[in-house]
Amino acid sequence: MTEDQLPRHLRAPFPCLGRRGVAVSDHPLASQAACDVLAAGGSAVDAAIALSLVLGCACPYYTGIGGGGFGLVWMPGWSQPRWLDFREVAPASAHPETFEDLPASASTQGVHSVGVPGMLAGLGELHTQFGRLPWRELFGPAIAAARTGVAVDPNWHRISLSKEPILAQFPEAARLFLRSGASPFPGTLVPLPELANTYEYLAQHGPEGFYRGPLAEAVLASLDGWMSAQDLASYRVRWRPPLSMDWRGGRLHTVSSPSAGGLQLLQMLGLMERRGSPSQSLEDNSHWLAEAMRISFRDRCQSAGDPDFQGPDPEPYLSKEWFEDWSNQMALESTLQLTGPTLAYSTGGTASHAVASADGGVVVITESLNHWFGSFIVPRGTGILLNNIMDDFTTHRHRPDGFHLAPAPWNLVEGGKRPVSSSTPAVWMLDGRPRLVVGSAGGPRITTSVAQILLNSVWHGYNIQQAVHAPRLHHQWYPDHLEVEPQVAEGLRDSLRRRGHRVQEHACRSHASALECHWEDGFFSAGADFRSFGAARGL
Repeated sequence: MTEDQLPRHLRAPFPCLGRRGVAVSDHPLASQAACDVLAAGGSAVDAAIALSLVLGCACPYYTGIGGGGFGLVWMPGWSQPRWLDFREVAPASAHPETFEDLPASASTQGVHSVGVPGMLAGLGELHTQFGRLPWRELFGPAIAAARTGVAVDPNWHRISLSKEPILAQFPEAARLFLRSGASPFPGTLVPLPELANTYEYLAQHGPEGFYRGPLAEAVLASLDGWMSAQDLASYRVRWRPPLSMDWRGGRLHTVSSPSAGGLQLLQMLGLMERRGSPSQSLEDNSHWLAEAMRISFRDRCQSAGDPDFQGPDPEPYLSKEWFEDWSNQMALESTLQLTGPTLAYSTGGTASHAVASADGGVVVITESLNHWFGSFIVPRGTGILLNNIMDDFTTHRHRPDGFHLAPAPWNLVEGGKRPVSSSTPAVWMLDGRPRLVVGSAGGPRITTSVAQILLNSVWHGYNIQQAVHAPRLHHQWYPDHLEVEPQVAEGLRDSLRRRGHRVQEHACRSHASALECHWEDGFFSAGADFRSFGAARGL
């Protein structure tokens, strides 16, 4: 898409620039906290930790220390990034039949929806390996934000309105997030003093303070025996090699199982490399991209699972034969007739943020409570909203999950297992150093958003802010329709309809964070997403 094809209000947006470093996230307070840490001599990882903690106050309805996530880290001298898996895990008592006789809502709200949180263990491991400032100093901005309160933004208000009836059923969550039984209006300050106290405790006792001691006891007391002290004490992060592919003269690195998103990203971009081209028309490239999305989602349920358990081999899904077979079936003037398990669409509670520093450190983290407000459970006196990650498993052998993604044979509920995710943090390296760093939030839309940002930047030469702001498409095979954002031109919609796509307008709830490293010129640029009222800050 060329600039003159963009809506006027999206033309030539300027990225945030920095010479000493940049940070980009869903909230200006979080991005500023990261830059303050960089200015104080902290590493990129230190900054990302402080950023994440502030996000837990500024966006508590979709991220926080009651959840988990994935992080990609690169340091000078490394040939590729390393990625840290701090995904939540199922309690030891969980098994494939756990949810069969429970209400349908049991996997999305309440005690049985909660997995063992990995967030504090992940942030602690990152700090141990790459931190420079003392652990306790990284909590200062978050403690201040929690005590003072953060103003409700329009997204927070919208989501809270939609969840009012459920919030009202959970007294602790209602006490924190409703005002006289109603959602707070935009601009209302929401202080979280109990979370501030929790942060002060963790600043003093370290990450292990979450998994043992009084805080752990409070978490367990809220879950009525669903989780044990051993479940918390035995949680471990996993360092894993990235999933990688040569692309556009560089090397693209992302995450592998238990996330399905990384594999799908490489599939989409690999198919675009074979059938699309920057020199082709917008209409042709959009069609190729929609078809690549459909194909990748068709194989999703067969190609991902927890690698610590018996699971699929991803290699056949990135083989030369796989790409040749599908690219040969793709046609320019029509859509493929695909068969297989049914998929549908939804959104969820996820955040993604990125930091780069002048000393060469780069980190991108995607973290989540899963759905909006997670499990709706807040352990008394903690201010911590717990995740509902259990719904990301195949909880019923013949029933889709809360994102309406199909049951997957490798993703059955099992104690100690990590469920499949859509998280897709990605680093594109050029000449041995990171060039583009991208992450997104929004359930199944995460992967399609990351793919389009990379295409916008690398194919079309957009600056990083333009690449993030540009209108997006989304197709996940079933339901068999192509979502387009309101900004997509009617002429493009008509062209896609003529090729067989069932085009529907849909406001994209996926929001991204991205940055670009201009090593040769000595500066960084970052782009935040208007879809989340995100913000970038630079030094």
